Amino acid sequence: MLDKVILRLIEVCKEKNIVDENISLNKDLDKVVMALSKTTSVSKSTLESIFYKKHKTIQLDILYQLCRELNIKMDYFFDSNIFS
Repeated sequence: MLDKVILRLIEVCKEKNIVDENISLNKDLDKVVMALSKTTSVSKSTLESIFYKKHKTIQLDILYQLCRELNIKMDYFFDSNIFS
């Protein structure tokens, strides 16, 4: 599930023009983390723990905060083919 959340976060970042459309999941994760950290109030270290899978899950309150600060609703976040 964490992999899907990460993919969806990157997808939303592309939709919101926070990161370049051609960003690579393998090579550019630092860029995604930095851009998302600058756009939201979620710390770089928290985002690194998510994107580099230092934990096996993401806390729901962090995901809610990201969605709120990206100006999207949680149901929009999960309404994606990624979660099908």
